[in-house]
Amino acid sequence: MLTTGESVYLRLKDDIRFGLIAPWEKLTENGLSQRFGVSRTPVREAVARLAAELVLERRPDGLSLSMPDAKDVEGLYELRMTLEMRGLARSIEGLTGSRDADELLALRGRWSGLSAPGRPDAVRLAALDETFHLTLLRNAGEPVLAESLQTVCDRIRGIRVFGYMSEDRISEAATQHIQIVDLVLDGDDDGAMGLLRSHIEQSRQAALKRASETFAALQMARDYQPAGTGRGTPAR
Repeated sequence: MLTTGESVYLRLKDDIRFGLIAPWEKLTENGLSQRFGVSRTPVREAVARLAAELVLERRPDGLSLSMPDAKDVEGLYELRMTLEMRGLARSIEGLTGSRDADELLALRGRWSGLSAPGRPDAVRLAALDETFHLTLLRNAGEPVLAESLQTVCDRIRGIRVFGYMSEDRISEAATQHIQIVDLVLDGDDDGAMGLLRSHIEQSRQAALKRASETFAALQMARDYQPAGTGRGTPAR
């Protein structure tokens, strides 16, 4: 049976992964205690674990999602590229089991349905983007590589969100996701590998740019948002 601290840790981690906590949001132990209906002790335990995993960081005014610097972003995206490309390559080489076409079609449909009027906000879109790449890797028969990719995603989530605040980037990413799935389903191995590499490289370049350009705006958003558990709106 899970302890209360372990339960809070898993619930808070899920909230972060599902896009329920924004990178500009300030959290406090009191606010999280109210959020999960527990005392501060298990919250403190959960926060300590997530901070050790570099998912959360402590600040003088509270807690927030970790924001990697430019050097860390470079290394994390290089690792992401290696994991995703190797997973797809092993699937193509026949070293893993057959793909689940129905799961890939469902993944395609999810991104095809992201019309502007009903589109989720940037935080949820970043979570959906993360899910896309994790699902693609698991679908290739690489659950261990997917676990490693999840760790990378946990580290880059704070900066990844800002890539979904531009309509052009949202449309481009959605189109590329759909095309990658189509190429995999059509058996166009070279095309799928090439587009996936290009897609991740574009994400890396955008992340490095955002890491240097959005830090001041992020700091301003955190400074003006009251600490607690609610979602705020970033400075643009």
